[in-house]
Amino acid sequence: GLSDAEYCVDLASFDDLSSYETGSFDLVMSNDSFLYSADKAKLMRELARLLKPSGVLVFSDILQSKDATPEQLADVYKRLSLTHLGTSELYSKELTGAGLTAVSEDVSGQGILRHYGFMRWSASENKTAELLAAGVEQEFIDKQLVGLAKWQESAEAGLVQWGWFVYRNSGKMQKESDKIPQDYYDSDSAFKYYSTIQTTDYSGIGIYPEQEVTAGGFPRGSGVDSGAHALQKRDAHMLELILKSAPAGKLRGLDLGSGRGGLARFIAGELKGCGRLEQVIASNISGRENDYNAMKAKEMGLSDAEYRVDLATFDDLSSY
Repeated sequence: GLSDAEYCVDLASFDDLSSYETGSFDLVMSNDSFLYSADKAKLMRELARLLKPSGVLVFSDILQSKDATPEQLADVYKRLSLTHLGTSELYSKELTGAGLTAVSEDVSGQGILRHYGFMRWSASENKTAELLAAGVEQEFIDKQLVGLAKWQESAEAGLVQWGWFVYRNSGKMQKESDKIPQDYYDSDSAFKYYSTIQTTDYSGIGIYPEQEVTAGGFPRGSGVDSGAHALQKRDAHMLELILKSAPAGKLRGLDLGSGRGGLARFIAGELKGCGRLEQVIASNISGRENDYNAMKAKEMGLSDAEYRVDLATFDDLSSY
């Protein structure tokens, strides 16, 4: 009862997924298939490209251990016409390097031993007569039994493994250039410091009218009150510029480096109030700030369709 809109079958290759748009899937899944890919590193990067923000990649695959040599696995490769197998280390490196976060990973040789042991028993004893009656030649069965034995031997020697992997597109890039500001703004000290100095909702440079600033450059009044007031003026100026220059009608906006989201929520609220809000997306590298931002947006009554918070870096906006 699945309709064409609900279920689609494509003739495609692992080595060319270019027909699928970037950020177009909430879920990508595969069962014991990636071993056939000619370029597994490229494939991992492509899988990451396909995921929407918060999308997940769930797959199992047959692997070789990082220390296994082509000579040791020659018979294993031969049975499936392979030149190599992937490794958990390769998959982890490429997926995290492409911005995905590991949720779980379970790698062991036991699955190979049990599965291929069952297949050997079925072909050699349990279902031999049934296979022959179905027209499978004895020579083919014998070749399968030899190949299955090699797989079992390799698993026992720790050369081949079976792995289950779950990765999520969190937007958290692993480059050092991203990790430094991310760790800084996620830290307890930074969050409390800016919350105290500039109030929890606001960050950045405020607008201080001349009469509100002392000769030494400091705002008059209490630091927190004056700082928050100056930042609110900054946000109001941003709104003024947006309304003067943006196209007519409802607006869909992206706030890059949104911090704790004071500006993004203010703009979203004002646009909603005048009937011009389609959506505001707050994009920011700190998970801690983003959690706070999303919570405050809910308190304001902004729906998920009206306001979204993304964990992302300036250096990769390809998901938009």
